[in-house]
Amino acid sequence: MNKIQLSICAMAVASMGLVSCEKNNDPVVITVKLNQTQLNYDAEGVWSKVAENTPVEAQGFVFTHEGSESPWGLIWQGFTPSRSADTTIYTGEWPSHTFNVMTGGGMSGEGTPYFACFWDNTETEDRALEQRTCHICYTGGGVEKLAFKPMSVYVNNSCYTYYTMRDGDNWTRKFEQGDYLELIAHGVHADGTESQTSIRLADCVGDDASKWFVSEWTKFDLSALGEVTDVYFTMNSTDVGQWGMNTPAFFCIDWFAAETMLPQDLL
Repeated sequence: MNKIQLSICAMAVASMGLVSCEKNNDPVVITVKLNQTQLNYDAEGVWSKVAENTPVEAQGFVFTHEGSESPWGLIWQGFTPSRSADTTIYTGEWPSHTFNVMTGGGMSGEGTPYFACFWDNTETEDRALEQRTCHICYTGGGVEKLAFKPMSVYVNNSCYTYYTMRDGDNWTRKFEQGDYLELIAHGVHADGTESQTSIRLADCVGDDASKWFVSEWTKFDLSALGEVTDVYFTMNSTDVGQWGMNTPAFFCIDWFAAETMLPQDLL
């Protein structure tokens, strides 16, 4: 690699959160950090495009997002950037406060951005990949999807989900011994086959109920997914009813990390 190529690679490292880049064909690790992505937020710290059907593009990755205003208020699903530091318990008002994380900020500290996520719990196994609620792919800033190897992501409970599991509300019962809430990551391979791995955001085992629910950023190992073209998330809970999962299908992520090849136009 000559000096000009090294200079270009160094700029890519700085702008995309890459770990290293020594040869043209070497894979690199990209960690998506929203505080390195130019996004606008409203006065409450929520992404300014939350009410639009607009995906979030960050460091070459594309995160699905759908949003719209309705007579009943804001409707959204997928990934929404947020930097809200509010961890207040809004008893009886929860549907209006769904962009909050238990730590009051992302991995970079209080008030720093992270993804608030909402999974559509009516999503069935046969739903088309492009219609998955919480879907991630890598384009490197281009149009075509490129292969990547997910490595890890940090996960946490949203305040809404945490407090309703802990205390219960009009729609969700209070979690008891033996209950759990599971976040499942699915990897889709080039041949259409899938792999998956999971982590529990609540695991009600043991006498100390204060340890049942995740309230800090926790590393979720995604390496078992292997090389993929797409990743999507689903959820599973022991609290289910006639219409599916009763537990609020909100969760939060930050610092999604994956190994991939830089697009040729960056080499």
